[in-house]
Amino acid sequence: MIRNRLVLLLSFLFLMTFSSFGQKIRYKDYRDDISTKNYRDKIINQKYSPFVAGVCNYILPSAGYFYVGEPLRGVLVLGSEFVTGSVFIYGLLMSMSVDSETGRSPDGARAIMYSGMMATGLIQIWSIYDVVKIAKVKNLAYQENKLTIEVKPGLFFVNQNNTTVYGLSLSINY
Repeated sequence: MIRNRLVLLLSFLFLMTFSSFGQKIRYKDYRDDISTKNYRDKIINQKYSPFVAGVCNYILPSAGYFYVGEPLRGVLVLGSEFVTGSVFIYGLLMSMSVDSETGRSPDGARAIMYSGMMATGLIQIWSIYDVVKIAKVKNLAYQENKLTIEVKPGLFFVNQNNTTVYGLSLSINY
């Protein structure tokens, strides 16, 4: 039972990362062609809210990238946040360990801790700025093109006769 749930969850996560690759509009295709200067004057209808994307990224690092349909970028940002956060925690643990003879923490422990903390903060601030820019560029690109192909996976649970059924659905919108 747990194995089935794990397979279903992994399949869903795979489809979520795959979903944006089916879209016609990708940020990397339009980032050099579209300017976000005077964005509020240019935009009529927004597909993605830059504010929501930024807040999602602030609350849960890289969630905004999944919201705007850039999951690969989100995974990379999440991985870098994890690495720099791990460096911070390693430095924190090193600085808390005290030598019994000298009563001092190991040399460089605080430097490792502060560098991990600063790197995590910088990546967080940059990712919020980046995801807001991506949302704006993609909104302007959608407004220009009017046609997109989007693959959306879904995960559902149904309770029938005291038995829970799990499944995946896949819808294609254009």
